[in-house]
Amino acid sequence: MATHFFGLTNRTYRHSHVVGRAEFAGTGFRNPTDMAIAPDGTVYICNRSYENRPDGVHVTVVTLDEEYITEFGAYGEADGEFMWPTSVVLDSKGNL
Repeated sequence: MATHFFGLTNRTYRHSHVVGRAEFAGTGFRNPTDMAIAPDGTVYICNRSYENRPDGVHVTVVTLDEEYITEFGAYGEADGEFMWPTSVVLDSKGNL
């Protein structure tokens, strides 16, 4: 199992299983760059995608039990869109 260090929190996560597959939309991931885990076990994953395939830019939402919930966002500059996102963060109230 691989060990990964994320951010500046001194938290260490051990890879235990895979959720999703390499795709640009839906249950897939393309160039995931960060994740945030809510107290209820909801996991938010930032998908940066690639310059030649910006259609993969979104945030994927899954559970720790490997259940796909939804995805949101898209590539662009309007409300609800992202220009090459690099991270996701939850505040103390659980807001993304």
